[in-house]
Amino acid sequence: MIRQWDRSSRYFFAGLVLITCLAMLSTGFMSIKQAESVKTIMLSHDSAAASALLAEDVPADVIAKALTSSVISDDGSRLLGQMGQSDMMAYTNARDVAILMETGVFKQMPWMMFWGVLMIGSCFIFLERRERLYNAVTKQLQSFMEGDYQHHLPSLEEGGLYKMFTAIDELASSLSAKNDAERETKQFLKAMLSDISHQLKTPLTALSMYNEIILNEPENAVAVVSFSEKIDRTVAHMSQLIQALLKITRLDAGSVVFERAVYTVRELAVLAVEPLMMRAMQEGKNVVIDIEPDITLFCDLMWTREAIANIVKNALDYSERGMTVTLVCEKTATAVRLMIEDNGPGIAPEAIYHVFKRFYRQASVKETQGVGLGLSLSKAITEGQGGVLTVQSALGEGSVFSMTFLTEM
Repeated sequence: MIRQWDRSSRYFFAGLVLITCLAMLSTGFMSIKQAESVKTIMLSHDSAAASALLAEDVPADVIAKALTSSVISDDGSRLLGQMGQSDMMAYTNARDVAILMETGVFKQMPWMMFWGVLMIGSCFIFLERRERLYNAVTKQLQSFMEGDYQHHLPSLEEGGLYKMFTAIDELASSLSAKNDAERETKQFLKAMLSDISHQLKTPLTALSMYNEIILNEPENAVAVVSFSEKIDRTVAHMSQLIQALLKITRLDAGSVVFERAVYTVRELAVLAVEPLMMRAMQEGKNVVIDIEPDITLFCDLMWTREAIANIVKNALDYSERGMTVTLVCEKTATAVRLMIEDNGPGIAPEAIYHVFKRFYRQASVKETQGVGLGLSLSKAITEGQGGVLTVQSALGEGSVFSMTFLTEM
């Protein structure tokens, strides 16, 4: 196990064992030296006592008996008290030294060894658990590098190490979000390229065919004029398609910066429908603006005007002669709602949930002009400014498209 630890952990553990052993050895050595010092003091004290007694002509056998006696009497204790010795001690030379050696060394050393082993063992368990934690973190980091972000590093405990784990988790979450965004971007680009390819394929084929007819019949003025007009309409259709694709791509990519200001809703409506009034008159259709002049909206003029124009154009595309498109607006304390109503054929129930999809066209009106991007572009513009675009419709009863924006507080 120890071989699997990192170098710093091994050095720390080895240093701890060495220091513990040195501490035990030094303590034992100091206990021995202490016992020897006490022995020297006791021998010096007994020698001084024997010398004093001999000087007083006390018999040697009495001195020897006094120095080797271990019996403590009350008279002896009182005598020591009178001499100022409050701590009573019995000096017994070799036997007392043996007791001191036993209590100072032989009884203390096992306890020291026990605590030393306990400290080393605790350190070993701590380092082993820390090594397992490092291995688990390394394994999880490898999963992060392989793109697996389902699991997280331990971060519920306190301390600098777990703060680092939390920071790594946050970095992994950022990488995961970035990978998801890149994946969605790739899917979006793939779908967009597929749509562009599909939508351009038909007009390009038509252009090639018209051009071939003109080249084969250069002297047929009627055919040249007729197919030249068709080429012109096809090119206009392709230009309209490409412009719409570019706009909706910019909105999806988030590269459009809306320059918002306060405008009256009536002003927006007039600017939106003005380019379509001539067409409406030529087709025998009516466009009516019934909006109070004092209702205002905080929005981007150019983009909001285009969103409204696309909805009105869609209504004209799907309505017949004599039909009317009406723009009305209502304001509440919290929102401004612009409604574009028509009394056209309406939208089938199975198609109501698909009208805002790109290139979606109702099966019953395939011949209607348009590229199928107007409503999806209007929805992207409305939502890009924090609004909501909805539709209510029924077959034979017309449709109502509602653009709702929250009022600025």
